[in-house]
Amino acid sequence: MDAIVRPAVARRNRLQNAAFTRALACAALVFSALGCGAVSTQQSLGDAQKQLDEATKLEGEEFAPYEYTRATSYFQKAKKLTGEGMYEQAAEYAKLAQLAAEKAQDVARLGKERKARLLKFAPKEPVAPKAPVVPGSMAPVAPAPAAAPAPKGGK
Repeated sequence: MDAIVRPAVARRNRLQNAAFTRALACAALVFSALGCGAVSTQQSLGDAQKQLDEATKLEGEEFAPYEYTRATSYFQKAKKLTGEGMYEQAAEYAKLAQLAAEKAQDVARLGKERKARLLKFAPKEPVAPKAPVVPGSMAPVAPAPAAAPAPKGGK
């Protein structure tokens, strides 16, 4: 009887080991997938932070206030969602923050170029108007005194 039971027990043990191995592999796959979500979200947040830093260097707050504010709002939301463990939504907000920051950079560059052109072609010093000169004389004419207003009311 032992000869019949031993191969059956050995077969059952092999099947149990295989099932355990498969369960371990599935668990490892699930945990690695969860870890990848956090890793990819952190990478997205890092990319968005770089774009925001660049927009800040280009004075995005001054030249592109709408785009810059939108980018910072999306970035803060992404950080909040990451802290709550909602990695997929956080990655989406991080991507939106990155796109808004890139737009802020473009608008800020255009604003800075416009300001530079305005400064380049603006008059350097205000020019005072010249006083009129009396013909035949080199002395400027003094402005006439302002006339007193006429009294109102009759007599």
